[in-house]
Amino acid sequence: MTTIKIFKTPGCASCTKAIDLIKKVIKDYPKLKVKEINIVEHPDNAVKYGIMTSPTIVINEKVVFMGVPSEKALRKKFESLK
Repeated sequence: MTTIKIFKTPGCASCTKAIDLIKKVIKDYPKLKVKEINIVEHPDNAVKYGIMTSPTIVINEKVVFMGVPSEKALRKKFESLK
């Protein structure tokens, strides 16, 4: 199972938008799992991945998207993980 990590900050509207989009799209990919990481509460994780902005999406230990991706871009990336 592949975990999609989304790094977020409290009160971030873009983070909420990205999370909602991922949760919508991921329903079509049952082998993927989402983990939300609050970078204010867990700054060590942000440092580990070199997170400079939120939202940032990490897949397979690599930063894949910074900001809110398009649904098309997410689906293309998730298809490559099948």
